[in-house]
Amino acid sequence: MRSLSAECDVLVENFIPGKLEALGLGFDDLSRLRRPGAPGLVYCSVTGFGPEGPYAERPGYDVIAASLGIIALLLYIVVDQIALGHFFKILKVG
Repeated sequence: MRSLSAECDVLVENFIPGKLEALGLGFDDLSRLRRPGAPGLVYCSVTGFGPEGPYAERPGYDVIAASLGIIALLLYIVVDQIALGHFFKILKVG
C-alpha cells in the first residue's frame, strides 16, 4: 500500500476510524510518501456508522447496512400491526 500511495492519486478506504492511522497508513503518513511534483493525495474514508458517535467503532459493510434496513422495515410493519390491532381491540371493547 505504501508503494501504491506513491503512484496513485486517490485512496478510498473502508476501515473503522483510526485503523489505518494505527497501522502507519493514515493520510499524513501516505502523503509524505508521494513522489516529488505529484499532486496531493485524495484520501476518502467511508465508514458504516460515521467517524463519531456510539457506533463509530463498529465495522460497517453493505450486507450489515442492508440487514439493518430490512430489520427496521420489518419492525415498523410488525409494531404498526400490533399497535393497530391493540387499537381495534380497544374500540371493540369500548
